[in-house]
Amino acid sequence: MELRTSRRSRLTARIIAVAAVAPTLAATLQAAPAHAAPATATTRTATAAPTIATAAAAAAAVPKRENKKNRAVIFIHGYQWDGGADCTQWNKAKSFFKDVGWTGKLITWGYYKKDKNCSVEYGGDTGTDLKYVSKSLAWHIYNNYTSKGKTVDVVGHSMGGLIIRNAIARVKRGHAGFPSKLYVEDVVTLGTPHSGATHWWQNGCRSTQCKQINSGSGHLEWLNGLPSSNFQATGGTNWTALGSHDDEVISVNSATSFKAQHKIRYPTAEKVGHSDYYQTGTGTSWTYWRSSNYGKDYTKYTNRGSGPLRSAYLAVYYHSVR
Repeated sequence: MELRTSRRSRLTARIIAVAAVAPTLAATLQAAPAHAAPATATTRTATAAPTIATAAAAAAAVPKRENKKNRAVIFIHGYQWDGGADCTQWNKAKSFFKDVGWTGKLITWGYYKKDKNCSVEYGGDTGTDLKYVSKSLAWHIYNNYTSKGKTVDVVGHSMGGLIIRNAIARVKRGHAGFPSKLYVEDVVTLGTPHSGATHWWQNGCRSTQCKQINSGSGHLEWLNGLPSSNFQATGGTNWTALGSHDDEVISVNSATSFKAQHKIRYPTAEKVGHSDYYQTGTGTSWTYWRSSNYGKDYTKYTNRGSGPLRSAYLAVYYHSVR
């Protein structure tokens, strides 16, 4: 069994990490109102701004669903109280994926002006509405993959899971300003507040994004009121949601409340705190409860389950029920 130590002393670091995805904003957005739509992308790696689909792109066939390791994986960090994340937080996850033979691009997608070391960086702050954050993500996926007939996998920590849900749902519903389609084969959410953050968290909320991820918010009520079909990208999307009884920011019930086909819940004894999902758990001697029928039934695996990182890897590798 792997050595897993308590990280309660790092509570502050966990709090800072609540996930999301951000908009395509100009550098001048800092002075713009929170409800302004994104303008031009400001990225570390040159990424085209939203474009109209060409005839060739529209005609691109839906990629075949296969168990393979050469798809691009997009890692999305969570909400940050100070509006800035360091994408090196994903280094352990990226290293593990490479160790198991993943050959596809491993992309860290940032959405705050203060983000550091992300493969792709868009300007934005905690006052940017998640609608515009998800629009930027949707166009990044469309311009770089969907329009070229390629599909991607996504791993979102905390608020990051809500952003990819937004992106797929708004594209599926034909919202103005979003691309016509997306090819997203697998999505894994890690400690995502699908039904809201814990109550003590709400007391400190001041920013737009923080309020949007609280239970009872209009944003979550809208998102959770949509039919399950709205979260299926073109060609289908296989969802896996991970939660933990030791997560002090997002309850295990909230993290697994989304109608994902696969759900995994770690007991308190495994000490998976909010910031641990993306940096621990490469082995197979973990205890967890797993469901592959949308949470209708859970099976307990004692000392023979996969840790968080391995679970994320298996979720994006397999394209069907495991």
